[in-house]
Amino acid sequence: MSDANYQSLTEYGLKFATMMLQKAGEFHPFGAALDHDDKVHGIGGWNGDESPDPKDMSQLLVKAIQGELKNGKFQLGLLVYNGYMQTENGKSAAIVMHIISPNGKSDKIEYPYNTKRL
Repeated sequence: MSDANYQSLTEYGLKFATMMLQKAGEFHPFGAALDHDDKVHGIGGWNGDESPDPKDMSQLLVKAIQGELKNGKFQLGLLVYNGYMQTENGKSAAIVMHIISPNGKSDKIEYPYNTKRL
């Protein structure tokens, strides 16, 4: 995988999460995946609940992404959710992203945000 692959996935995740934060002040977990033509595809999930538990939705998305990576449909996956991280100023809300490789490895990236500045 090239750095451009990681960058296109993380840019997609960051832009979509930021858009949802600006519109609604929050977002539910979502995913994305990069196909073999280097095109990014959004991945959502539905478990029948209007307000799903974020952990349950994240697990559902990870299973779906891992399945598509395993069967060769995609070359790289991404899980994005609303979380928290430690900063030098204390605890901050964060857009958390996990880049998921076909080998099962996951790299975590966190972007702190303040909804008042979005």
